[in-house]
Amino acid sequence: MDRKDLNKEKALLKALGRRDINAFEHLCKEYEEDILILAYSLLKDPLAAARTVDQFFKKLWEEANFETVKPPIYKYLVAEILKACGKS
Repeated sequence: MDRKDLNKEKALLKALGRRDINAFEHLCKEYEEDILILAYSLLKDPLAAARTVDQFFKKLWEEANFETVKPPIYKYLVAEILKACGKS
């Protein structure tokens, strides 16, 4: 991850920490497809994967303490979806 990407991720995390809905929408658009593919590869059921990812992002918005997340964000999201799929 280069410095420019690191700065972007830090800014996104800061905005998420302020509960900025636009930042959260950006996060979802940026990572939802990759997270869904990962969930499907773990669960082998497209409906279960879609439900799990929907619940995952809802819970992320409601409960996540973004101030404690360190870049890269993707690494954090992968660890959390693994837990959500019961594969931690």
